[in-house]
Amino acid sequence: MSSSRRSRLNNPNTFCYVCGEYVVKKLRKPITEFVKKAYFAYFKIEIKDLDRPWLPKIVCKMCIEHLRQWTSGKRAHMKFSVPMIWSEPKNHFDDCYFCVVKLHGINKKK
Repeated sequence: MSSSRRSRLNNPNTFCYVCGEYVVKKLRKPITEFVKKAYFAYFKIEIKDLDRPWLPKIVCKMCIEHLRQWTSGKRAHMKFSVPMIWSEPKNHFDDCYFCVVKLHGINKKK
């Protein structure tokens, strides 16, 4: 008999906290104080509660660079206007972002 509880299909730490996109390993960066401050300055939302197991703890290199350019005045806006809003999933069938995102066919370039 199979379990009615299903575990997460994809690791949250393979997704960017800012944009929510899947990030290949070499482009994953930790969330630094700079990222927290720039994210708050741009979106007016604080990055907190990173101890939650369902929250990504990484940022993609592109989001860091866009935040850096925005803070220095070289970029007028991010590539999106609304950040990813993370909430605790109720189940892993249809409410877990990491489970409903299909990663088949995503490869790093050689």
